[in-house]
Amino acid sequence: MIAQDLTYYGKDIYKRYALPELVERISDIPGVEWIRLHYGYPSHFPYDLLRVMRERANVCKYLDIALQHIKRSDAYKNAPQYHEGRNVCFAGTHP
Repeated sequence: MIAQDLTYYGKDIYKRYALPELVERISDIPGVEWIRLHYGYPSHFPYDLLRVMRERANVCKYLDIALQHIKRSDAYKNAPQYHEGRNVCFAGTHP
């Protein structure tokens, strides 16, 4: 699934964030082997999506989040390393 910001799915139509429900419905379609999510943003992230990713075998266990939009203070707070113009390395991961 590709969108400029998947995390806002449903806000315009249903007046609520509904990405987890959409991913569940798509994952139930026979023949859908895998669902990869592009692109989300940290603001308004639907944490229930993590449950869907955990429970559904055909949903990839990772997603692309636009970290270039993260505030520098948040990067320092949440990551052991932060270098201008480079990747953020989160605890327990390696670049």
